[in-house]
Amino acid sequence: MLQQKLFYQKSCRRTALVGLGGVGKTQVALQLAYWVRDNQPKFSVFWIAALSAESFKQSYIAVLKAAGVAVVKDEDPMESFYQYIHSSRAGKWLLILDNADDVDMLNRELKSYGGLTGFFPAHEDGLIVFTTRHREAARSLAGRNTVDVQEMDHTEARQLFDVSLPEDSPARHDRLVIMLLEELSFHPLAITQAAAYLDVTQTTIADYLTSLRGTEKSLISLMSREFGDDTRYSDAANAVATTWLVSFAQIQDTNDSAAQLLEFLSQIEPRAIPLSLLPRTQSDEDTLFAVGVLQSYAFIARRGSSTTYDMHRLVHLASKIWIEKEGQATAVNKQATEHIAQVFPLDDYTNRGLWQEYLPHATRLARNSTTQDLEERYTLCSKIGLCLYADGRMGESMYWLLVVDEWRKEHLGEEHPSRRASQHALAGAYEANGQV
Repeated sequence: MLQQKLFYQKSCRRTALVGLGGVGKTQVALQLAYWVRDNQPKFSVFWIAALSAESFKQSYIAVLKAAGVAVVKDEDPMESFYQYIHSSRAGKWLLILDNADDVDMLNRELKSYGGLTGFFPAHEDGLIVFTTRHREAARSLAGRNTVDVQEMDHTEARQLFDVSLPEDSPARHDRLVIMLLEELSFHPLAITQAAAYLDVTQTTIADYLTSLRGTEKSLISLMSREFGDDTRYSDAANAVATTWLVSFAQIQDTNDSAAQLLEFLSQIEPRAIPLSLLPRTQSDEDTLFAVGVLQSYAFIARRGSSTTYDMHRLVHLASKIWIEKEGQATAVNKQATEHIAQVFPLDDYTNRGLWQEYLPHATRLARNSTTQDLEERYTLCSKIGLCLYADGRMGESMYWLLVVDEWRKEHLGEEHPSRRASQHALAGAYEANGQV
């Protein structure tokens, strides 16, 4: 359908895929991207992640890098990206803006360009596909050119369940499979999660159904309210929430290291997670084993043969709710902040690749920190500000350096070297931004 609309009928230049989180919007967009690569050789494909402001920025920086566009030091990468996609050098292109749920955030980031529609105007050589959970956002982005990503039917759900299990798995031949799929509302993410649990634990479907039905209803309700964006999705949202709660409890009971990593992951960006950023558990071998446990439960997925991992947005949200319910949110946030403050690199330009990988995670943690008076938080904010300064992102640099300066002004003596250092860094950023 998308191929027909965009490439053959040429009935629109932009369209939006809309549906419940986890129903498969990103997979549909990925299939389109691969189809374009194989069937439309004149088109480039640009993939922009819109989960957060920082992931949005990192995505267009990655596009520029892949396209061989050099970003001059002190030049705003957003402006470079804007100029590139509107130039003949970019040629024909398909741009996929994934997880465009927070349109207000994106419009703020692109305010100087007139918001999203100003930054990505109708372009004779460009096609744009958005994925979003919100029907209102879909209409604001693509007008009437929206495509509903539908839930699975019985046959599709059964096929997904079977391919998610080893061929010799007894669960594939269990007489209760259809009952389980109905319990999961035929939701693909819930089915994948349930299959992973059955495979890892070798639990029977009957026992798994008992666990699902015995899970705490108040927590399911809380998660479902966070997941769902439309009342017609309520049953599917309940199914997703319940499968995760069962798996969280199993991991907590059987593998402390994996549970600790899951807690840490709940505090950072769910996409593009470098292995090197993760806290070391008992040993390097134990850490890798714990990562493998989370993979086996389908909580995280490795990007090909790289050492970078992704976590589905709903798994990320569910883990945060779980930790809050357990009363561990403040302690987990403190530990994560201390760890990132320690491993985040200094602003030496040779570390640029590393700090660009870490920035989305560090800024998310620093913005959402529940430990406002933790000194390590401001050590992290200082490192973020200095690296952004070295990256030529002066406006953002000033924000973080000002946060540091104000905290140190209140908590450190006038002659304290850290206070003097933060004042000097902030003054340098103001000067470089032409505000002195």
